[in-house]
Amino acid sequence: MLDKTELDKQIENFPWTGEFKDGRLPKQLGKDCKGIGYWKAESFQKFSFPMAESLMENQPTKEYEIVSLVARLTELHFHDGRNGWTPDMIKWHQKLAWQLNIQVEEVQGLAMCTISLHNLLHIHVDIISFSAPDNVWCAVFERAVKEYVKKSHNGKTLKPHLLTWRQ
Repeated sequence: MLDKTELDKQIENFPWTGEFKDGRLPKQLGKDCKGIGYWKAESFQKFSFPMAESLMENQPTKEYEIVSLVARLTELHFHDGRNGWTPDMIKWHQKLAWQLNIQVEEVQGLAMCTISLHNLLHIHVDIISFSAPDNVWCAVFERAVKEYVKKSHNGKTLKPHLLTWRQ
């Protein structure tokens, strides 16, 4: 739906806020679209909200509506919902999930109606029963593990007299 060259320019020049700059941002796709292979979950989340909606505002109405619904759901889960879900937010999520499922089926066909898309219809029940589905964002810990893996040792051979212990 998007011109890759134009999308790369928009990704490069997107006006990120300080909050969004903390962590991974979507990288340019490149001519062969291999750049998306370097995206992590955090990049996809930031592309879903806030980037995609503003990039696609001039697209056909039905496609933009799908992107807008995904953006609202992403916003609920990763921003508003992190401070707790109100009954109104849960009802809004349920309506958005139904609208998204219907729009995807009508615009993109049944082949795009995956189990992940269908499961959005049931998240509101899980929120009521078990609290918010995104209580902890793991991207920060994933980056920490990446740094630990780079280390050449695990510290098992440290001399005991070099360690300070509280007793």
